[in-house]
Amino acid sequence: MTNTNTLEPIAERYQREGYDARHIKSLLTEANRLLRSGSLEAALLIACATTEAGLREAIRKIGVEPSWSDFDELIQAACANGLIKPEDRIVLERGQRLRNTISHGFRPEAISAEDVRALLEITRMIYPSVSDPSSGIGVLSSLKEVTLEHGIRRFPDSVYHARQATIRLEEVVRRFASEISAEWDQTSDRSGHPVIILRLSDSWGAVTATFSPDELKDPSLFRPRFTSMWSDLLAVRSERLRQKLDEPTQDDGE
Repeated sequence: MTNTNTLEPIAERYQREGYDARHIKSLLTEANRLLRSGSLEAALLIACATTEAGLREAIRKIGVEPSWSDFDELIQAACANGLIKPEDRIVLERGQRLRNTISHGFRPEAISAEDVRALLEITRMIYPSVSDPSSGIGVLSSLKEVTLEHGIRRFPDSVYHARQATIRLEEVVRRFASEISAEWDQTSDRSGHPVIILRLSDSWGAVTATFSPDELKDPSLFRPRFTSMWSDLLAVRSERLRQKLDEPTQDDGE
């Protein structure tokens, strides 16, 4: 267990300055980078740090004083206050065991990429509890920005699957994630059937696609479409770059 006294200055600064969402997002980005590179032990350590920070703030937001040094206490408090499900607790406790083993210099039991992803997914799921719901931002992601518009926020099941799908989207855009924004919304088609809308954008342009709720539940269906959207967005970027290069310069006009 960490000596609580060593964390008191950090705790005081946190209480004074508040939650640093940018730092947590940077941890998430780093965990994803390490995961993609195959550095599973390092990725798991950063993923645990990200999850611990998210749990601490989620607990604080509901009026419970969080532990500053004991991950196990945070897990217990989050479960007792309904912030996580019992199955999430199993994931967190396994992550805690692996983290303790690695941080103390011992060889851990086999770590899989899924161990890291599961921790990050829990962090993403609790993040709406620690953000401003009026902002529409409901997903902690390594993307530049992820927005859940009012239309989709009226449907909790759609919100859940949009968040899960965003994780797969990060895997498609990979190292360009920090340049890409994703916007989720939901409406109805002419027949009254629900339609989920995803808009991807960067500084060069945007592409949009629609999905049925059932389609968004199945990665084998939506991931190829994410790949197609990413290809389309890259094509927009390439065309805009070509147009920019074709623009006459001041020297050409002289």
